[in-house]
Amino acid sequence: MKKRIKDLIILYMMVTMVFLPLNVLGASSVTIEINTRETLTREDLEGRTLGIWKINDKFIDTNMDKTKLVSILDKLSEDDLDKQLADKNDKWVISPKDKDDYKVTLELERGTYYIRELGGKDRKTFIESAVFSPEETNIVKLKWGGRETPPPENPPHEPPHNPPHVPPTPPNSVLLFKTDDEGRALKGAKFQLIRDNGEVVRTSNFSMNDKGKEEVFETDDKGYILIKDLEPGVYFFKEIEAPKGYEIVTAESQFSIFSGDKAKLTVMNKKKLGSYNFFKTDELREKGLPGAEFVITRQVDGKDQRLKRNGKDLVLSSGEDGKFFVRDLPYGTYYIWETKAPSGYTLLQGSLKFDIDDNSFEKVLIIENTKKPPIPKTGDITLIVLVIAGAIMIGLGRFMIKDKK
Repeated sequence: MKKRIKDLIILYMMVTMVFLPLNVLGASSVTIEINTRETLTREDLEGRTLGIWKINDKFIDTNMDKTKLVSILDKLSEDDLDKQLADKNDKWVISPKDKDDYKVTLELERGTYYIRELGGKDRKTFIESAVFSPEETNIVKLKWGGRETPPPENPPHEPPHNPPHVPPTPPNSVLLFKTDDEGRALKGAKFQLIRDNGEVVRTSNFSMNDKGKEEVFETDDKGYILIKDLEPGVYFFKEIEAPKGYEIVTAESQFSIFSGDKAKLTVMNKKKLGSYNFFKTDELREKGLPGAEFVITRQVDGKDQRLKRNGKDLVLSSGEDGKFFVRDLPYGTYYIWETKAPSGYTLLQGSLKFDIDDNSFEKVLIIENTKKPPIPKTGDITLIVLVIAGAIMIGLGRFMIKDKK
């Protein structure tokens, strides 16, 4: 009996050694498969090339959710992926072939791997990137996606002002530059610095310091934030407050630091747009007046500049009820000028001021006109002429009498 138990133990150990997952002992066989959809044609499959990188867990936290990890790695260039490698041999380039049923098998050590299609940007379909671990799976079936034709890009905007002086950026530092959508530097945008795992980076005097504080950084007069002494890794600038009159476009801006390198990034804010309501009426405010026309100006470099739409002056007209409005104006101070008065009313002299802000869409600016004085009738004009002529004759008569004396 004891001998039988001993034989069973030996047999169990032999079986365990034979079927023990190879990842425990070292490398594991992992098969990469791209023919994973029935509708794929030979044209879709042929000529595909994939890059595989082993992710350095000292550079990026590989324990995070895989979807988030893929989204971070997708933003890294191929050069950045090469730089993060702990060993230059931890990269593979494969091209699945028809003769192998579009499968490639590799022997991979334990760890986290990232796979991405190389090239093929002119093709209608693409292979989606993914992360995997040999200790979790030995078959990686890649998914496919379709490319949509992107809308035409707007021509590059020439900044209206010369860019501010760029401060020197030492190694292992990051320089953030904050602009508006016209390229102007913005002061007062507030950020926190975040690690790839979501932890706030502790800093002291704009340098990374584990004993420092979780600080909030604010762009200076020239739109810059400079943070030094960063460890290699992936970081995010998280914008927590935009400058007044602007809105956040990208909440988190990713960048990478490699040993001895520096990073620079530009983060743009979009101007907030608002509206304002107007009511054209008489001096008694008894009724709305239609047919009045207006232009709007804004102070630019100390001068009134008319607002334009599609290259022409923006002209507003009061409706039948005297009401009209303006919309899609960037936050700020504006002036409205009357260029044509309602029929029977005098033209408004000067301008009226209004502000576009978070609450302006609820406000109404009342614009009053006074009636024109009545024009004398033909009979009235004749009488006036006779009175004036009589006054002149009386004056001449007095002068002549005085002269005779």
